[in-house]
Amino acid sequence: MWHVGIDVGGTFTDLFAFDNRSGESRTSKVLTTQHDRAEGVFNALKAADIPAAAIDTLVHGSTTATKARRQTLNRMVRLPASKERAEWQAEMAE
Repeated sequence: MWHVGIDVGGTFTDLFAFDNRSGESRTSKVLTTQHDRAEGVFNALKAADIPAAAIDTLVHGSTTATKARRQTLNRMVRLPASKERAEWQAEMAE
């Protein structure tokens, strides 16, 4: 059975897979689909020729989500204690 790790980035979706029965490993790198990131995940699996039914473990990481969160936190730190910050925080809470 395949153990698969996938990372969705802003430009590329990367895959590494290992079959614990055969010892075989596979990789793929496909363009991230901005409108539907799941499509990029399926494209990476297809490029590696790994059918969904053969996957035992799938680990998903998202570089884009991590970067977005970091950028959000950075903006909060940089904003001065002001009316704009209060408005921005109210917006983020919605």
